[in-house]
Amino acid sequence: MNSNLSIALNLLPGVGYMHRGKYLRGALDLACFIIVLVTGRALLSADSALLALLVMASSAYRMAYVVHMSAPFFQQAGRAVGGRKTLDPLGMIAMLKPRWWVSVLNWPWLYIVVVAMVVAYLSRETELSWMQIVMGAPGALDMAKDFLSPDWSHLPNALKYAMQTIAIAILGTLCGILIAVPVSVFCAKNLMQATPSTRLVYYVARWGMAVVRASPTFLLGLMFVAWVGLGPFPGVLAITVFSGALMTKLLSEAIESVNPGPIEAATATGANLFHVILFSVFPQLQTVFIAISLYCLEINIHSATVLGLIGAQGIGMPIHEYLSSLAYSSASVYILVVMVITVGTDYASGFVRSRIK
Repeated sequence: MNSNLSIALNLLPGVGYMHRGKYLRGALDLACFIIVLVTGRALLSADSALLALLVMASSAYRMAYVVHMSAPFFQQAGRAVGGRKTLDPLGMIAMLKPRWWVSVLNWPWLYIVVVAMVVAYLSRETELSWMQIVMGAPGALDMAKDFLSPDWSHLPNALKYAMQTIAIAILGTLCGILIAVPVSVFCAKNLMQATPSTRLVYYVARWGMAVVRASPTFLLGLMFVAWVGLGPFPGVLAITVFSGALMTKLLSEAIESVNPGPIEAATATGANLFHVILFSVFPQLQTVFIAISLYCLEINIHSATVLGLIGAQGIGMPIHEYLSSLAYSSASVYILVVMVITVGTDYASGFVRSRIK
């Protein structure tokens, strides 16, 4: 009975690897098999047992091949000549591809089935329908025709909103920098481990910035619109808070990776924390600081565009209004301006980063 149970357990994916001491690989295969059982039960119901048996058979076949390949090399691929063991090319071929070798059975079917079932499950949860895409194609073609014939009379107004969007992004980024520079010091572990009080400040600051980063810019914009009302000002506040938290994370990680030599030298001379930061840390972060600021500016231009959808002004507001009224030819002008701004910002920031390296 025990031998039958042992054989049955070895048919489970991953158990064979665990017996061979490969616990991580075995746990991964067993977890994938559990995913197949659970997801198959939800998707296939009655056919899930058959699928599980096929996966078990495939895993058993692969394990048999692993055992075959792990046998001593000379035992399978060698032959005795004059009392000595020599390599046999035919034996090597037989070792790599035995008579029972079937390449398609040796594929990683467990992982293939897991990926296929996860995709099928996500498609069902998100109501993926290719038929809807086909049925909606005529409407999409009409919309594309309107987009390809923009109403250029809206261009001056679009440029005005674009300048407002850029102003929101730049001001929000600058204010975010003013927040990130001091707070990133408190979030740097290598600078805040001297005393229990500084360690407490480190954990509080790190946790607070993580909470702020967990709130999307769109949600922050809604909160500030409810707080200060409609207009570009809530957009500036939302971008300030989010970019400040994001740059704090990036700058604190950069501070933690600086060369500790200048910090130790400054500390040995009796310098306080402010002097250590000013003369030993920040001089090593000049190029990194500029690169992070430009990266955040790119993100904030995108965010400023989206914030117009919730009443925070910017070029996103007229885009939302024209798309809602199905005026695609008018919306296309604003969308083209957004594309130009996005591509131009990307190339400009890339050029500046290449010059400062």
